[in-house]
Amino acid sequence: RTSALENVELPLVYAGTSPSKRKEMAQKALAEVGLKGREHHHPSQLS
Repeated sequence: RTSALENVELPLVYAGTSPSKRKEMAQKALAEVGLKGREHHHPSQLS
């Protein structure tokens, strides 16, 4: 099972984005959709 953060990071892994940059980008994306602070929740815990 993967966290919300890991799910958002996955395409960036395939794109070759550095780990620090992809974490920053993924956290920003989650914040933009109102999920700041819930990065480590599993998708089933977000509904």
